[in-house]
Amino acid sequence: MTFISKPEQYGLNRRNARHTKAGVAYIAGPDRNEPAVCIFRGNFVLSLLPVADALRLSNQIVDAAEKHEVHA
Repeated sequence: MTFISKPEQYGLNRRNARHTKAGVAYIAGPDRNEPAVCIFRGNFVLSLLPVADALRLSNQIVDAAEKHEVHA
């Protein structure tokens, strides 16, 4: 699947990318805290991913980035 953003969103997309980061987290459960990764934009939590899903997503991100001929 290839996604193409709207040209008028260019500045917003670049700003959001600069402010998106990941950090160590835990998903609180009834019996234990599950290791996780938190995706933030600024101080806002975008997603909380169990480690297995974070690894799956990170592999998908690398695969997508490698499909481009130009790397930043």
